Amino acid sequence: MRAYMPIAALIIVILSSAIVFASASPNASLLDVAQPFSIAGNATVVSITGRVKMPNGRPIKSAVIVLKDPDTGEVVRSTYSSSFGYYRLDQIESGRLYVLSVSHKRYLFVFPAQLLEINEDRAGVDFTGEASENN
Repeated sequence: MRAYMPIAALIIVILSSAIVFASASPNASLLDVAQPFSIAGNATVVSITGRVKMPNGRPIKSAVIVLKDPDTGEVVRSTYSSSFGYYRLDQIESGRLYVLSVSHKRYLFVFPAQLLEINEDRAGVDFTGEASENN
């Protein structure tokens, strides 16, 4: 009598609204291979917009805007300011703290970073820079 054994089986287990995917082999148990993960429910994404400018209101173009997770230092989003000094960061998970910073090789910023709690779209998050003396 010939026995047939599947090469791999996909096992889906639903445990209290968490989904666990595991690939089972003949020599492994479910506990050996299960890697749980959570599925975010109703995560809201928001935007941050602002302007990078000089004290006289003139725009600073090509400034680097970086949004980081303050706990890990991981870059979440980044962009450059436009020729009019405007920037926009989209698809940001709400309900969290972030560090928003600006840099430019020709300008210095008195306050180059801001700690922000983002719960909704934020507009007018501006930075003001002065031309550096090395310019």
